[in-house]
Amino acid sequence: MVRSWRNTPEIREKMFSQHVIQPEEHARWFASIQGDDSKQFFIALSQGKPVGMMSFTGIKDGAAEWGFYKSPDAPSGTGKQLLCESLVLGFEYLALAK
Repeated sequence: MVRSWRNTPEIREKMFSQHVIQPEEHARWFASIQGDDSKQFFIALSQGKPVGMMSFTGIKDGAAEWGFYKSPDAPSGTGKQLLCESLVLGFEYLALAK
């Protein structure tokens, strides 16, 4: 599901790496984040349906880089909700300072 979202042109064009992610590459990425405390990824749900992904990487000393993207079929306003929820996750759940 996440790979499918990531590979849509409207999401891919805004990423640092803009190529189509193949299943093998995605599997390697997923395996690499398991147990890595410097990276946290969350699937956002709305009414029990997945609508996006939020990510925090480079977590160290209370700081991190963060981002999010929404499912291509998520309703209007989902991006704003993901933005707000990312801030809550980062500052409250992950206890980031910046």
